[in-house]
Amino acid sequence: MMGELLFEEMVFDAGGRVVHTGTLALGNGLHLLEGANGTGKSTLFDCMFGLRRPISGAVSLDGINSVAKRKQFLSVASYMPQSFPCYGHMTGLELLVHFLRLRGIGRRDAERSAQFWLARVGLAADAYRRCEQYSVGMLQRLGFAYALQAPTRACVLDEPTAGVDAASRQAMYSILAAEAAERIIIFTDHDFLASCAAGLTALLRLEGDRLVLQGR
Repeated sequence: MMGELLFEEMVFDAGGRVVHTGTLALGNGLHLLEGANGTGKSTLFDCMFGLRRPISGAVSLDGINSVAKRKQFLSVASYMPQSFPCYGHMTGLELLVHFLRLRGIGRRDAERSAQFWLARVGLAADAYRRCEQYSVGMLQRLGFAYALQAPTRACVLDEPTAGVDAASRQAMYSILAAEAAERIIIFTDHDFLASCAAGLTALLRLEGDRLVLQGR
């Protein structure tokens, strides 16, 4: 079905435990994935984006299967892994432009978008600093901008606010809520429910060997 992200009976290995997603459909909105440490949250995300191979099944986005049509799937979905890959010799601006150019976006539009997102996450003044000079919190905000700047239907973020100060964390939550009006956002975050649960569309939870969807 178009207009949704569908978990299609994906089965994956989470550190020796076999986890089943079942069949779950998500539309536009803000979806928090919860689960105790070691339950497979990061592994699930990695399987969605081909960084690990599921035992069986897949996810699809607007009908595009993540396994059978991986390249096409990656063109409509973006991912910020827990360890954001960063080229230290590049400036923040160069890094964001680089990844947009890889998506086929023209240089002028890429630079405009990168500048916009750097300002949106509070890094405009640091646009021309090399990434190796960024603090942990700054790198997290840069990774957050990297994932959300891509013009994708869905964006998945693994602990995007880890190591970020409280003010920046709240600003990032506001950005997620705004973006979720137009696309599918799935993320993990240890602090979100305590501070900003009202903006949540649905809660996903890894319980035992199952992925469970709880409406809000």
